[in-house]
Amino acid sequence: MRNDWIKIKNYYITHEISLEEIAKKYKISVGAVNKHCRLEKWVELKKAKSQEINNKVSEKITEKVVDRKVAANELHNELYNKGLKVAEMLLNMYMAELTDEKTKKKKLANAYNLDFVMKAIANAQKGQRQALCIDKENSSAEEPEIRIISGINLNDI
Repeated sequence: MRNDWIKIKNYYITHEISLEEIAKKYKISVGAVNKHCRLEKWVELKKAKSQEINNKVSEKITEKVVDRKVAANELHNELYNKGLKVAEMLLNMYMAELTDEKTKKKKLANAYNLDFVMKAIANAQKGQRQALCIDKENSSAEEPEIRIISGINLNDI
């Protein structure tokens, strides 16, 4: 009969069920169930088990949130890297255009576009530092300003 009480106690601890329902389920008296419950502290064990389960659930949820944030930061960092490569290509194009004696009319290399590229680089660097948690205290919820550079052929990028 001892093994039956262990089974009954474990069932009570791991299920949302009242002592009366346990008595009914196992066809025993409510008094006997109450006696074992009191002596073996089933209620405290059930609370402890419930707390343990809640802690495990919280840990799993936290792990999933952390995994999503890590994946988002990795994606953001990848995108910032691509943006910096585009900005570097544009700077190289500007340099080539500025140093090419044959080009009379400058297509891309002007102060406005250079300022735009430099701001894009600064925004990408700031975003990268945030994605890598380098500048936690300076993080900002502002979205970077997006401007279109006129006169650029997308095939050149």
